[in-house]
Amino acid sequence: PVVFEDFEVRSLDFGTDSVMDVYARPSLSQAPVAGVLHGGSTDGLKQLKPFASDLARRNTVVFVPEWPAITHVRSFSEDPEPSLVEQTVAVICALRKARAVASQFGGDGDHLTLIATSQAGAVAVRVALATTEEWPEAECRPSVDHTPQLVIGLAGNYSGGRYRVLVSPIDLWSRFDPFRFVDDHREVRAVFLHGLDDTNVMPQESEKADRTLRSAGYNSLYVQIEAEHATLIRPWTSSGSFTAAMVDKLLNGELRML
Repeated sequence: PVVFEDFEVRSLDFGTDSVMDVYARPSLSQAPVAGVLHGGSTDGLKQLKPFASDLARRNTVVFVPEWPAITHVRSFSEDPEPSLVEQTVAVICALRKARAVASQFGGDGDHLTLIATSQAGAVAVRVALATTEEWPEAECRPSVDHTPQLVIGLAGNYSGGRYRVLVSPIDLWSRFDPFRFVDDHREVRAVFLHGLDDTNVMPQESEKADRTLRSAGYNSLYVQIEAEHATLIRPWTSSGSFTAAMVDKLLNGELRML
C-alpha cells in the first residue's frame, strides 16, 4: 500500500487486466463504501485521486476502478456494441468486488454508493437500475449483488449524448439506454449534482435524469450550484469542497432526501 499521513491506497485486481485503487483510513469499522467512476479520461485513476483522498479522510472506504471509458469516438462508432458491453460488465464487476471485500478495509458492503462523473453517468445509471439478469456477460462473482443503494451523478452525461447518435442500427442503443431500466429497482436512490457554468455537459442532462426517475416513483434529487464541469471533483475549489461535503453527508445519512 501507499501510506499517507491519515489513509492508505492499495491496488486491487477485479477482472482480466482490470485494477482499482482503494482508499481507506486504518481501523475503520462499518464505514460507508463508495465506488467512484472517472469520466472520459485516459488517466482516470489519477484524475480522481484528490476527490477520493478527500472522501477517505472523511472516513469513507473508496474504490476507484479503471473502466473502459470511450476516449476515441471514431473507434467506438465502428463497432459500438462491444464497447458498451465491455464498460457495463467492467463496472458491474468492480461493484461486486468492492462489496465482497469492503469489510477487509473496514467498510460496510451492504451499504454501497456509486458515484459517477461526466461520461460515466450513463453507465452508472444503467448499472444501478438494472437487475443482474439484464447482463449475463458479467460472469464475475455472480452471487454478489452489484446494485448500489444510492447513485450520485456529478456533472453526468446520462443520455449518451454524442455517442448515442453513432450507434447503428439505432435499435442497438435500446439495450444500453439507462432509462429503460426505470421500473427495475425503485429502492435505489439518486442524486444529480451539476454546475450551472458547465459547458462540457449541459445541466439539462442532470435535470432530465432527475425528472425521469422521480416521475417513475424513485427517490431522486437534483442540485444546481455555481460551478464549471471539472471543479466538482477538485476539492481545493469552493464548488469541489461543497461537493465533497455534500457527498459525505449523503453517505452518512446526514442529508435527508425528501
